Amino acid sequence: MLDRPPSDNYDPDAEVGDLLGKVVGDARALAEAEIALARTRVMVEIGRYKVPVILFGIAMAFLTAALVAFAVGITLALSTLIGPLGAGLAATAMFVLVGGLLAYVGKSKLERGS
Repeated sequence: MLDRPPSDNYDPDAEVGDLLGKVVGDARALAEAEIALARTRVMVEIGRYKVPVILFGIAMAFLTAALVAFAVGITLALSTLIGPLGAGLAATAMFVLVGGLLAYVGKSKLERGS
């Protein structure tokens, strides 16, 4: 047989069951270390995107407020021509039409996969 230098993990008197137990223990430790590494990588990625996501959320709130102000402005401008109720209905119809058109285009692009 080949002569091997003695190792810290090598025990010539160990039984197969003991060796398999060590292998299972080492595999478990390796799996736990890999899971911890993956978890750390995910947390780093989440941390990297945390501030931009918050800023995008705040930007969306301001854009929503701007859209509401625009809708109110259109309603007020139309109210001098067709009255407040007609202006409200016309502005609502206009925004529903634009929103529906955008939803339709988005759905068709999603179905095409582009």
